[in-house]
Amino acid sequence: MQKVAQGVPDSRVVLVNGDYPSLAASAVATTTLSVETPVDMPEFSKRNWTVTNDELIQIVDASQYPEIVFLMREGAIDSAFSAMEKVELPEPMNQLAYHAMRCFENLYTQVKAGNVRTEVIVDSSWSIPSGFASELIRFYFALSIGITDQSCLKAVGSGISRALDKCVDEIVRLAGNYPHEPIKAEVWQAGSELRELLELLAARFKACDNERGETFSRYQKAKVTNSIMSHYPALWCPDMISAGKAMELVGELERAKSFYGLIVRNTYCVLDHYITNEDGTAEGDEDRVAMECLLEAFRGLTRLESEENLEHLEGHIDQLRSILARKGS
Repeated sequence: MQKVAQGVPDSRVVLVNGDYPSLAASAVATTTLSVETPVDMPEFSKRNWTVTNDELIQIVDASQYPEIVFLMREGAIDSAFSAMEKVELPEPMNQLAYHAMRCFENLYTQVKAGNVRTEVIVDSSWSIPSGFASELIRFYFALSIGITDQSCLKAVGSGISRALDKCVDEIVRLAGNYPHEPIKAEVWQAGSELRELLELLAARFKACDNERGETFSRYQKAKVTNSIMSHYPALWCPDMISAGKAMELVGELERAKSFYGLIVRNTYCVLDHYITNEDGTAEGDEDRVAMECLLEAFRGLTRLESEENLEHLEGHIDQLRSILARKGS
């Protein structure tokens, strides 16, 4: 039976369809972390928390409508939308990008008219919506390069996030019980592509001071990773830590605790192995990633847990530090 660390909350985070953070603004003041700079991440998962316009342009220019996104990123928004009006419905196999363009067009138009809660309709008949999602994200990136109206970008970004949540849910549904049961290769590929774009979207939201959008994107990325890559600790653990820390920064402390608790419950057996094998060093990158994330999870719980549990948690932190410092780790 897997050993469970003392001081870890019993609650688990359940990544189910439609489950997303409420991100109440009133809770932000209760967190002890600064929202001005990113919290420390383990060495293996340190990445730029920003994405440059040049990097975005490479992604934007892969759109199926390069002329339109070029106009948009150059700030010629009216000309871009005039060009959209002339686009005709393509053959069925190429329609996902077209629908993404039309949804973005409607979303932007509604936002400019003052309807900031416009919903993007994602047709349930689209079996794998990554083509829709990736194109929708490209249009948002182009807009974020071409305009400086942050209130507009936040409102459009919110609509994009709600649409992407439906796409993420579809990936989760199609993944089923993977890896215990097989899935189609295109489902895994679609999820992998969406996962990478969500990382970039989170970074862009951060650059636009959209904390809720950033947190939501990191949560969505964790859902995708959990559905198609849960058997890869080097990918699953960092995404869970990233989502948990993002939730801390916006005051979703109970949800952050649940993420950290999930990491502990799924990776504590790795620590238990090295506690039993006192001379052992981290065997390969995945073990090291698991233990570094476990260390971050315990640190997170020390920030959020009640005082009576701190002694147990600090003991686990000391054990992890000792193992990670062993020669050869």
